[in-house]
This record gives sequence, C-alpha cells and structure tokens, in this order.
Amino acid sequence: MESPVLAALVRAPELSRPQVQGVIATVATLAPSHIVDVAERSDLDDELRGEIIRRASRYLALDVLNRWPARPALLEVAVQAHGAFAGLVLYCEEQGWRDRATELASQVGVDEVEHLAAKWTRTFGSLPSAIRIALIHAALTETTARPRLTEMSEWERQQAMEQLAQEARRRAGTAWQLLEPAPELWKQLARDGNDAQHIRRILLDHAEQLTDDVLSACLPEVTRDDLRDGDDLFAGVRLSHAADRVRRWPRLRDIADTELRRVVQEAVEDGWAPDGRFTHWPELTALAELSDDTALLSGAVAATRHATKPDYLSRQRQDGPSWEEERARTVAALTTNPATPHADLMALLAALDEPALLSVEQHGEGDLRAAARTQLDERRRAADAGRPALIHVPSDRELAESDDPAAELAGHLKYLRARAEQRDTTCEALLRSRFTTPDILRALPAHRVLDSAQQADLTATMIIEACGDDTARWQAVADHLDSQPRKTVTFQAWLNTVGGAQ
Repeated sequence: MESPVLAALVRAPELSRPQVQGVIATVATLAPSHIVDVAERSDLDDELRGEIIRRASRYLALDVLNRWPARPALLEVAVQAHGAFAGLVLYCEEQGWRDRATELASQVGVDEVEHLAAKWTRTFGSLPSAIRIALIHAALTETTARPRLTEMSEWERQQAMEQLAQEARRRAGTAWQLLEPAPELWKQLARDGNDAQHIRRILLDHAEQLTDDVLSACLPEVTRDDLRDGDDLFAGVRLSHAADRVRRWPRLRDIADTELRRVVQEAVEDGWAPDGRFTHWPELTALAELSDDTALLSGAVAATRHATKPDYLSRQRQDGPSWEEERARTVAALTTNPATPHADLMALLAALDEPALLSVEQHGEGDLRAAARTQLDERRRAADAGRPALIHVPSDRELAESDDPAAELAGHLKYLRARAEQRDTTCEALLRSRFTTPDILRALPAHRVLDSAQQADLTATMIIEACGDDTARWQAVADHLDSQPRKTVTFQAWLNTVGGAQ
C-alpha cells in the first residue's frame, strides 16, 4: 500500500461502525485495489460487507466474497452492484448453488460466454445441460439498445445495419459452439423456449448435420406461420421464404411435404394469386417448386406467358438477377414440376425469350425439350438472317499479295464506326496484322493498343518518340499506364495527353 497512514487505517483495531465505514470509503477512493484488505477485518457484519462489495471494482468483487463465509445475501449484493459475470457463476457452483449459477449464466455478456464455458470445463468437468442452455441464451440475448435508424443518414444507416449484422453473426457463432457438442439438445431447443427461433436458424445453417427429427423441429422457420395475417403480400413473402429454404435444404421436400402444401394453400386463402406481376417472379417460382395443384400451376404458366417487362427496368441498372433471368428460373421450375400441365408448357414456348427457352431445353423432356430446341433454332436463324454480314480484314498472307498492304488495312478503319461486333472484329484483326502502321495504331482504342502483345514493340516505339527526353512526359506515361483509359479514347488521344505533360 503506497501510504503508510492508509495501511495503518486498514489495520486499526477497535473502530466504531462509522469509523469502519469511513475506512471503507477512504480505501475505495485512494487505493481501490486494497479494498480486499479491508474485507479481512474481523469487525465486519453483513451490512458492512455489502458496502465493501458495492465499493469494490467488478474484478475484485469475487476476491472480496472469497474472504467471507458464503451467504446468498452477499451474492445478491454483488449481482446488484456488478451484474452477472463468469466469476459469480463459478462461485455459485462452488457453493452448491446450481440453480442460481444457471440463472446467472443466462445473464452474462456474450463476450464472457466462451470464457465461462472453458473455465467451467477446466474447473468442474463437462457443462451440465442446464448451464449449456443458459449460456446459449446469454449468447443470443441482445443487451444493448438498437440504434434509431430513422434518425440516421443513408451512410450511417448502412454502417449501423452492417454492425448489427456482424453482431448477430458473432452471437450465432458463439451459440453454435455451445450447441454443436450437444446434439441431444437440438430438438428440444428448436421446439421450445424464448430462443427457439434463433436456435432453428442456427441449426438450419448446419442442416447437413441434422437428423430428420431435428429438421422437422425447425419447420416453423421454414413455414413462418408468424408472418400470416391474412395479407396477400405477406402470403407471397411466406411462399418465397419457404421455397428458398427448401432449395437450401432439399430434404425438407420429403419430410415436410404436408407443411409445404399448407403454406401454398394458406397463401391462396389469404388472397395471393399467380397474376404475373413483375415483382412476383420469385413467388411464381416458389409456387412452381412447392405446389402440385394443377389449376394453380396452369395459372402460373398463364402469368408467365402474359407478363411484360416494365419500361423502367430497361432504363436503370439492376442489382441481382435481371427480369429475364428471374423469368427463366420460373420457367425452369414449372418445367421441372411433373404436375404442370404439359399442354400449357407447349403453348408457352412461343412467348419465351432465349434464356427461358434454354431453361425448358435443359429441364424439359421428350417433345417439350425438342419443341424448345426447335424454337431456339428458329430464333437464332432469324437473328442471323437479320444481322448484317461481318466484313473481315484480309489475312497477312492475302495482304502480302497486295501492292500496298498498309493502305488496304487503313481502308478498314472506317468500320470502327460500325456496330459493336464489327468494331471488335476489325480492331482485333488490325492489331494482329504485321502490316499495321503507327497511323493505324493511332486510330485504334487506346485500351486495346496498350493491351496488345502483337503490337507491343511498335507501341513502345511510339511512346518513346512522344516522350523523348522530357521527364514530365515519362512521369505521365507511368501515371497513365497505371490506369485503364476509357474505351472511347483513341491511342492518338492518349499519346497527345502524354505528350502534352509539362
């Protein structure tokens, strides 16, 4: 103890009660780590001991408790003052207070869960089921208030949502470390308790390890009955959710056929119908994957046939699958489902684009597949017939027989203003030819010239000539080679930029 006077106060005999209280307060303020020395005084009653516990730092509370005979009342003072933490849980088990140890284990912070589990195992052996369950609950319980997202900017909201997602993943990972060694608890925890929904989601993330009984216990996370409120929009959400889970865990199709049929039936009862709205492709796909109702499937085929792509989807960039890709998935699901009327699928083919027809060709059988292939061949022949023929640059062998190979090559530069396929064909051939001249290179896109292995020597020579002995220009070369030029920039424009550096 740094102060001799303070040490003397701690040792002072025959103090009155107010004097002991004064010593406790003084030591807690000036030398908090020595509050355990005050705890060894012989003139303390439980009220004074409670004062010491409250004054002690959290990390010293257990040391203080261990100085005295175990009393539940003193434990409760420690809990009230410092909250539940690993040391108190272990203390309770040492005293034979298993029920209280279980209660406190369920209240520790997520950061202490793994530490407590490891220390329990080292001290007492394997985790009892009650303690394991309590720690899983502690791992899954959020103890901090969620941020008010509506009061944030878009950037702040995104950051907050990402932090929340990371925290949820961390909690789930900690809970799984406790769940994985105890498969005998999975079914029970998935069926009952406040954490059942969290447990089901965690277990389903490891569905390959689940027995059919446990997978069945997780069905509420698949059917999401909690979302059912008679609204057709939520009915569609449930439908898509269930189908997504079945895609991830195909065994559900066999063990939960009745429940999946119920989700479809309830969606229809709540007003959902296959109406072909563009936003409902995932729901039409879900219906095609989950239902064996011929009438519903026929309606889904009709919705697919009559659906039209909204104009605004053609004008804006979309994240995720395109409208055409979504429709192709729906068509694939309808084709795969044996309950989809064959005649309806045959009639659908004429209304499909190439991605959807490819889905039918891949998943269909017999005459349906053959009809899809015929449609594809006809579409491709029509497209080829309507496409202008490509004009090819003569080969070097042909050019060698020409009076002026360079001039003949230069005559093809005009095709760089044609459609994309012609531009690419022309540019590739010009870069490949040994008769290509500096004038031709200057007219080609800079990004293609700079990436060309065949013209690398000529390109380097032109750069050297443009830079000469000017160090500023050479620095510009370094800067420009480090970044890809825009596709519209010609090699001449690129050289002008380098050559104009000061």
